Amino acid sequence: MKIFIWLLFILDIALFLFLRFYKINDSLLFVNDMGRDLSVLYQWQQTGKPPLLGPQTSVLPINQSALYYYLLYPFYLLTNQSSLTALYANSFVYLTVFIFLFIKQKNNPRLQIPLLLIFYLISIQPQYILQGRFIWNPSFVTPFLLLSLFSFKSLITKFTKKSLWLLTLPLALAFSFSYSVTPVIIAIFLGLLIYRKSLLLPVIFSFIISVIIINLPTILFDLRHHFILLTGLFTKTPPVQQLLNPVTKIYMLSDYIFNLKNQTINLILILLTVIILFKKSLIFLILLGTIVITILAPITLQPHYIFGILTLFFFRIALLPLKISALFILFLSFIYLQPTNILAYFSTAPRTYNQMLTCYQQFCRRITIPIFVSSQSNLNPFHNGPEHRYLLKKAGCDIKEIEADQSAASLMVVVGDGSDYEHGKTHYYELTLFGQSKLESTTKCQDNFKLYLLKKI
Repeated sequence: MKIFIWLLFILDIALFLFLRFYKINDSLLFVNDMGRDLSVLYQWQQTGKPPLLGPQTSVLPINQSALYYYLLYPFYLLTNQSSLTALYANSFVYLTVFIFLFIKQKNNPRLQIPLLLIFYLISIQPQYILQGRFIWNPSFVTPFLLLSLFSFKSLITKFTKKSLWLLTLPLALAFSFSYSVTPVIIAIFLGLLIYRKSLLLPVIFSFIISVIIINLPTILFDLRHHFILLTGLFTKTPPVQQLLNPVTKIYMLSDYIFNLKNQTINLILILLTVIILFKKSLIFLILLGTIVITILAPITLQPHYIFGILTLFFFRIALLPLKISALFILFLSFIYLQPTNILAYFSTAPRTYNQMLTCYQQFCRRITIPIFVSSQSNLNPFHNGPEHRYLLKKAGCDIKEIEADQSAASLMVVVGDGSDYEHGKTHYYELTLFGQSKLESTTKCQDNFKLYLLKKI
């Protein structure tokens, strides 16, 4: 049994690393949030001033904890500003938590084997792989939730202050990295209210204390700026949410979990799974509560919102009798490890990080005065181009923020990123801020990547 456990341990780690790092330099799509994050780290390195705010959320006008950047920054320094900074940090956190829990359960095979099975499923599930190769703040949710869930079992068995804080502190960390775990937290509180009322108040109290400690930089920022974040929650209009029909969201959830192309099969699978996993237990109740809250919440269901559900889902599967969980895992392996999925992870990006940087280095040798940046891209609907701003700064250009001061530069480079810019015909917010201009030159880096230099009239 020990040899089997160690073989599975090694397999988990090897599979996890292979599916996240194989051909990563060629397949990494360096875009949007990844550029935003490295820009923050670059600014920190240049100024010596750590950020007080983390990434802004897409649902509410509020930021996540700056702890996300504090975690990335040492890896940014140690890897000499590597484009893979976040991937190294993410893998480090996952493997550290996995190894810690594995060692902690070394004398308890009843929990050690489920842990190995959980980590195997995390290693191969498509959304985990996709958002483990393109890292952003929600990518860090699951390791901390796993710590909480294993501590939760200990707390239910025997209450101790240690197990209480080992539940709430990682739970607060997961929440601070992504508010998308809110349904999990609410479901845990409701589960305790039904099953263990005596634990509810201590858990809520220690969770609130943990959240306050982790988010102290954000709280200090809000105090310094007269509660601009807090008041913004009530005064700013949040983005419009779409596809809120519960039936539509169930279809989307089943698609994200099982990743099959047939909606009907995905739906049947999720319904069958709920029936098979059904048991009058606290973990199942929390899983079911999380699904119901997620479906009913007036928020568009994004792929990264399912990490809380997936963590609970895998946790519940792993706690089934071994013969049943093995059948589940074989079935999920067949679905997740389809050759088309595997090939898609390793496919070459439309433009690699090094291709972009090389082109920008050549461009910045010619442009020695301040310049604005915007982008016309087929990769996302945004035009601020944080990935291009970051790489142009790194390449030596003097990049100014047009949103802050429209008079700071008389030139703008429009990056045609998989989409062509047509002078006088292409319109968006950043171009309006720049004002009337003429097209000075066009630089072709490659067929799908061009730089259009505009000069203000």
